[in-house]
Amino acid sequence: MVDQLSKVLKRPRLFNQPLAPLINMGLPATVEAITIPHTGGIDVMEKTSIPFPHPKPNEFLVKVDYAGVNFIDTYYRRVVGTKVRVEALIWTSRSGLYPYKSFPAVIGWETAGTILALPTDPNILNHDAFKKQGFKLGGKLASEWLGTHATYIAVPWDHAYSVPDSVSTKIAAAALLQGVTALSFTEEAYKLQKGDTILVHTVAGGLGLLLTQFIKRAGATVIGTTSTPEKAALAKSYGADYVILYRSENTVERVLEITNGRGVDAIYDGVGKDTAGLYPLKSFPAGIGKEIAGTIVALPTDPEVLNNEIFKKQGWKVGGKIAADLLGSHATYAAVPWTVAWAVPDAIPTKIAAAGLLQGLTVATFVEEAYKVKKGDTILVHTIAGGLGLLFAQFVKKAGATVIGTTSTPEKAEIAKAHGADHVILYKSENTVQHVLEITNGEGVDGIFDGVGKDTFDSDFEMIKRKGTIVAVGNASGAVPPFNIFKLVPKNVKLVRPTMSNYVATPEEAAHYGNELFRLIETGELKINIHKEYPFTAEGVQEAQQDLTGGKTTGKLVIKINPDA
Repeated sequence: MVDQLSKVLKRPRLFNQPLAPLINMGLPATVEAITIPHTGGIDVMEKTSIPFPHPKPNEFLVKVDYAGVNFIDTYYRRVVGTKVRVEALIWTSRSGLYPYKSFPAVIGWETAGTILALPTDPNILNHDAFKKQGFKLGGKLASEWLGTHATYIAVPWDHAYSVPDSVSTKIAAAALLQGVTALSFTEEAYKLQKGDTILVHTVAGGLGLLLTQFIKRAGATVIGTTSTPEKAALAKSYGADYVILYRSENTVERVLEITNGRGVDAIYDGVGKDTAGLYPLKSFPAGIGKEIAGTIVALPTDPEVLNNEIFKKQGWKVGGKIAADLLGSHATYAAVPWTVAWAVPDAIPTKIAAAGLLQGLTVATFVEEAYKVKKGDTILVHTIAGGLGLLFAQFVKKAGATVIGTTSTPEKAEIAKAHGADHVILYKSENTVQHVLEITNGEGVDGIFDGVGKDTFDSDFEMIKRKGTIVAVGNASGAVPPFNIFKLVPKNVKLVRPTMSNYVATPEEAAHYGNELFRLIETGELKINIHKEYPFTAEGVQEAQQDLTGGKTTGKLVIKINPDA
């Protein structure tokens, strides 16, 4: 490795790849990680030592600062099912996706940290998408890649995002997955337009808050659903125009009231149930986590990677910050493909990078591609006070749209409003449909970002406007049951169920959304709400997942893996 690392890690000397012998580089032979020996309950997670990652030519070496906590981590951890090999994936009899290859496995899928080593493949280094990212040694990187709950990881370049210096890795890790999801969904699943009215289920969640922001940014009106007044307040603080408390209100009636009977233009629904079989692991034990941020220890060595234009534009450097989307992110070190990593700006803490990576990318992509939020739109964001919901609120407001959010408590409603929500409906005590239709003068919303799923699906059709778009973001209340396709006919409704990963499938797409996400964070246009920071222990990760599934959180949960971050 190059001597540049000594400046970053304050060690005598570090070399470029290959990483052996580690003892001569001042790097540990092992890293700390949160792993699982097999799928199961919350207690299967444990903090262990695993071999130090050896990056491939197309991968970054990253010192992790923060890892995001996502529902998908809980799915991976507890899935069961009969395995059937289909191409490169292992699918289960329960429609499982995104498996672990072996066990023990590192959990986590979202992270941010510092770049310690760049890819070495010349083709990657010369790739336009790579060079545009501006990756550099010592720079910040965010990544969505399985196995992020570790102190050091290797990340593929096409799963990495460059993070601006002014955006912390904490925010980057918190925003990436949901941010890119929201950005791509609002652009492709339903192209948000100014004047739309969008319904976002679970608007106070991480994705819901991001969707709200993207929708408002597009000039649309946001109607959100959530569980408590506190979450409703949070969603409104992020831009939601209306928030319906689905537990106490009739969501359909409120949305129709808000839209004057016309319904919303689009619905983003991220609520689901029986999702444990969606994301199986290939083998056990398996590492959990999918979102990380940290420091780059070693760069890729593949000449094609190093010469890739997109790679070079990221400005990656050893010692720089990096965030990545990596399955198995709960570890102290990780090897990350450069294509799923992003350089994190020096000004952005890795805590923010890890917190914002997945949700940020989710929202960024959803509001741009799933439904393109436009100025003047009215957007409904369910569970708007969550991490995703708050990001949705901000993106929607930034687009110039009106945000209606739903949440459970007045406290959450205030938080949502502080993030841009125009209206927040307390679904537990208010009729969501009625309120949404009132807010929209009976017309309904232009778009709905729904992360709730089964419980809000039918009412979404009452609140969506003619020619509106419902974006199914998640399934917090259970999977939407089979339905007749003619359900879409009365209003010419568009129903979209996108995934963030398919919006950032190429290095060019990843660079586009990742750079935009961290630019918004760096300039202060996008706020990343951190609910709580958890210790890097088995108990800490267990508590984080319990809090996440308990429905009492707002914003994003992060695991602090690097004590010095």
